[in-house]
Amino acid sequence: MLAAELKTLLAGASPEALRLVRAARERDVTILQEFINTSVSKVPHVDAMYRMQTEIFQMGPPPVPEPAKTYELDPRGGWIKCLKCGRTSHHPEDVSEKYCVSCHHFHEP
Repeated sequence: MLAAELKTLLAGASPEALRLVRAARERDVTILQEFINTSVSKVPHVDAMYRMQTEIFQMGPPPVPEPAKTYELDPRGGWIKCLKCGRTSHHPEDVSEKYCVSCHHFHEP
């Protein structure tokens, strides 16, 4: 962070926060983390937002939903039914390739 940006960020900060920033510089630790832990926690809504973001990052990305099934196969392999158009095919190649002639759609790559 540039010195001018740091001064802008710390404008109006408490003397305690400034002391911690100087100490952090000397110890080569993350300035922003100490600033957040001391000064930001004094402002309730900012502290709550920071904690909420931390919890979201710890949870990780949301789970990817399973794709909807677009076909139904005969357990014995005799037919395939397209759930998009409702057509049933008994052709062996349609069944093996999971293809709907009516929709012109391969159900699986």
